Amino acid sequence: SVSVIKEYNVKRPYISKHSSHYRSFQVQRRKQKVENLIKYLKERQTIFIKRREDSENIIRASYIISEKIAKHSRNYSDGEFVKECLQAVAEIFCSVFSLAIDESIDVSNTAQLVVFVREIDEGLNITEEMLSLWGMKDTTTGENIFQELKMLMAGFNLHFKNLHGLSTNGTPAMVGSKASLVSKIRSELASMNIDTKDLSIFHCIIHQENFIYFIKSRALNHRQFKEFLEDIEAEYGDLTYYCEVRRLSKGKMLKRFYDLRSEIFTFMEMKGKSMPESSDDGWICDLAFLVDFISYLNELNLKLQEDQFIHQSYSHIKTFQNKMQLLERQLRNCNTFHFPTLAIHGKTIVLLKQMRFQDFRSQETNLRIFSSPFDININQAPEELQMELIELQGNEDLKREMRDHSLIEFNKSLPRENFPLIVDFARKKMSLFGSIYKCEQLFSKMKSKFKARSRITDNHFENNLRVATSSISSNIEMLVKKHQRQISH
Repeated sequence: SVSVIKEYNVKRPYISKHSSHYRSFQVQRRKQKVENLIKYLKERQTIFIKRREDSENIIRASYIISEKIAKHSRNYSDGEFVKECLQAVAEIFCSVFSLAIDESIDVSNTAQLVVFVREIDEGLNITEEMLSLWGMKDTTTGENIFQELKMLMAGFNLHFKNLHGLSTNGTPAMVGSKASLVSKIRSELASMNIDTKDLSIFHCIIHQENFIYFIKSRALNHRQFKEFLEDIEAEYGDLTYYCEVRRLSKGKMLKRFYDLRSEIFTFMEMKGKSMPESSDDGWICDLAFLVDFISYLNELNLKLQEDQFIHQSYSHIKTFQNKMQLLERQLRNCNTFHFPTLAIHGKTIVLLKQMRFQDFRSQETNLRIFSSPFDININQAPEELQMELIELQGNEDLKREMRDHSLIEFNKSLPRENFPLIVDFARKKMSLFGSIYKCEQLFSKMKSKFKARSRITDNHFENNLRVATSSISSNIEMLVKKHQRQISH
C-alpha cells in the first residue's frame, strides 16, 4: 500500500504538467529521453566534483609514469619526453574560454577591475565564475590592465592560445587602436604565431559620460548646488549620479539633467565655468533626442543582462536595429511620436547614433551555424566546416534530436568521431560572452563597500563579492571540519 501511494505521488505531477509533451513519444524514443535526462542530471552533479579531483589526478599520473619508467629500466630523461607528449595531447583536449572585463569606481575612489571567465570543457560543460576583482592603484591604461590580466591568467593556469572571446566595456583603454587591452592581447597572440582572427571581440553598447562629475564629485560644489536648487524651488532636489546605480540608470540621469538644464547652466556660470552649450539650441535638441534614445538602449541592455548564449543576444540586437530603422525613417519625416522629450522641445533633428554592432555583424554567419546548423547555406559556411555540415543536414535523426532537445544537449549528443570540427566550433561559440552583464551584476553588489566600510581590504572585498556572485555552493561541512573547535564552549 505504501508503494502505491508513492507511485501516485510521482505520477500526479507528470500527468498534470508533462504528459501532454511526452504523450506522442514511442517506447524507444521515451526510453532514450529518460536516459538522456538521467545522463544530464549526473553530469550536472559531477561537474564540480571532477574539478576537485583534477589536482589529485595530476599527482597520481606523475607517480604512475615514474613507476613505469623505473620498472622498465628506462632513462630518467624519458620522463621529459613523456611530459612533452602529454602536453601535446592536452593542447588538443584543453578547455576553451572567454573573458568579460569591466571597470567601476567604488566609494573610496578606487578603480575596481573585474574579470569573469566562461569555460567550456571537452564534454561541453559550462563553468562561468568570477575570476578576480582587483583595485587598480595606478593608472588604468591598456598596458596596466594587460599586465594585471597576464599575471592573473598565469595564476589560474589559463593560456592566451585557448582564449576565444573577449567582452569589454568599450572604453579607449580596452578597445583603442594602439595601446589598448585588445591590441596588447592581439600582439601577444601574434607573438605566439596564433591567428588573431579567431579571437572574437565584443564591447558594451553604452559609453560612460563625465558631464556632471564637476558638481557631484566635489563635496562643496554638491552642497552648494543642492542649496541653489532649494532656493529657486526647482522640481528636483539633486542630480542623479549614474555610477551609483550603474548603466541602466543612465536614461534617468540624462532625463534629470535635461529637466534641470536651466538651473545647471545658471549654477555653472556662478562657479565661473563657461558653458557655451547653454545658448546652443541645436545642442539642447541633441540632448532631448539623447534622453529618448537612451531609454531604448536601456530596454536593450535589460535584455542583454540575462544569462544566455551569444546568438540569443544577437537576436535582441537585430530586433533593436529594426526598431532603429523605423525611428530613423520617422525622424526623416519629422515624426517625433516615439521621441516624447524631443517632441516637447519643439524641434526635430535627423540624427541616429552609429551603434557599434560591427562585432556582431562580423559573427552573424558563425552564430547562425551555431544556433541553426540545419538551415545554414553551405556556401556561406567556412570551408573547413562545409563537409561536416552536409553530413549533418542530411541526417534526419539528428534533425529530430535538435527539435526535441536544447542547444546544449544537442551538441553534447553529436558523435564527436563524425563531427569533430562542428563540436569544436560549438564549444568556442558556447564560451562567448554576449555582453558584460556578469560584470554589471557584480558592480550592483558593490554596495557592500559603502562609506562606513570603505577601509575594507581588496582581498576581503573580492572574497565578499565572490561569495555573492558565485553559482557554486560553499562546502560548509568541509569548513566546519577544518575549523578548530573550542571544547569549553
